[in-house]
Parts: sequence; structure tokens; C-alpha cells
Amino acid sequence: MPMAERPASAKDGRMTGKCGFTPPVQSSTLPPSLSKNESMEAQTKKKILTDHQLHAKDTGSADVQIALLTERINHLTSHLQGNNKDHSSRRGLLIMVSQRRRLLNYLQKTDNTRYLGITKKLKLRK
Repeated sequence: MPMAERPASAKDGRMTGKCGFTPPVQSSTLPPSLSKNESMEAQTKKKILTDHQLHAKDTGSADVQIALLTERINHLTSHLQGNNKDHSSRRGLLIMVSQRRRLLNYLQKTDNTRYLGITKKLKLRK
């Protein structure tokens, strides 16, 4: 049985497949002000963490989780306003809202002052 031929290399060193398709070169989509390893979402997440941390290494307290979920909910809400038929994202939004509601209920039962503080800071209650 003859050995399968290796695909030929493209001029710029990229490999082509059997059909001759050369994958496009992906360019960086980050603005020059951001480092290559840090996206805007990562910067936003760091800012939220520093604003809502209870101590220096806090990344998972209810306050931080509620703040991160609120940011994601706000982002997804704005996405769904322009994409009405995106039902899978709507389902994800409902799951995030219910998770935030459960965290808020937990925080209200355990530490009411933190609950009042986080709801006031994130403007969740009128």
C-alpha cells in the first residue's frame, strides 16, 4: 500500500490540506493599549475583584460572585436587546439571574449588612 503524500507547504510556511486550502492568518484583535495576554474582560474582572474583595486573596466570596454575575448579566442583557431570537443566550441569562438570586438570599440570611451594602453598591434594589 503506498504511503500517503504529505501536504505541500505554502509559500509563507503554513501547511495546506489535501484540497489546497490554506487557513487564513489570524491577526490580533486587541487594541495596542492592552497587553497580548490580557483582554478587556480580564481587566474588567480584575477591577470588579478589587472593588468587592473582603480581603487581599478573596476571589470567591458571595460579594465577588454577585458582582461578577451582575456584570455578566448586564452585558448579556445588552446583547439580547439587539438579538431577540438568541434563545440559548436568554436561557444562560435566566440561569445567571437565578444563581445571583440564590447568592443574594444566602447573603441576606447570613450577613444582612453585607447584603444591604452589595445591593446598594450594585444598585440591585430600588
